[in-house]
Amino acid sequence: MSERLWILLNGDFALADRLPFSDEPIIAVDGGIRHAQHLMQSPNLWLGDFDSATIDYPHIARETYPSDKDYTDFELALAYAHEHYSQRDWHIMGSAGDEADHSFGNLWTLPKFGRRCFLWQKNALIFFGKDQIQLSWQAALHSKVSIFALTPLEKLSNSGLKWTLNDSVLSPYCALAARNEMIEEKASVSWQKGCGLVFLPPTVTLL
Repeated sequence: MSERLWILLNGDFALADRLPFSDEPIIAVDGGIRHAQHLMQSPNLWLGDFDSATIDYPHIARETYPSDKDYTDFELALAYAHEHYSQRDWHIMGSAGDEADHSFGNLWTLPKFGRRCFLWQKNALIFFGKDQIQLSWQAALHSKVSIFALTPLEKLSNSGLKWTLNDSVLSPYCALAARNEMIEEKASVSWQKGCGLVFLPPTVTLL
């Protein structure tokens, strides 16, 4: 099981498959610090322009940025994570909400850094991966699973799903691998090259 970094954004909170271990770092992004109470652990760092934070936490180390800047607070958090925690999987809470462009923008920035990311949302767990990906999970039978290629996904395979892929190539911007269905309690997806998104059911356990 991979070590995790946790990033808290200010969108809607959804539980992950487990709470952070005591040695796993947590970065709170601006108003996302409100979600720390659900994790029962204080963030190691609090960063952003603090335009949406309503309570002060003086005991938490912080990095402050101006409101007028060329990057979102989330991008700044990803840049910090890329510098300090590049060997961990990044688990992101609060990435979706009522503003569709904000939610999409959080997905849009992920390929820039190319790290394994898990975005825990109320209606899905969204995984982003680039090159040499192996992803396994456990979820309820008949749960839906969708794969979307941002660049060509080469040697794409799966197991435990109704429609099987075996060393296939999935082209970008097509829905060929969308709306697959779990026929076993454990399933997996892998590919050798390319950037892609995998949409999993929200009540999933990563293996």
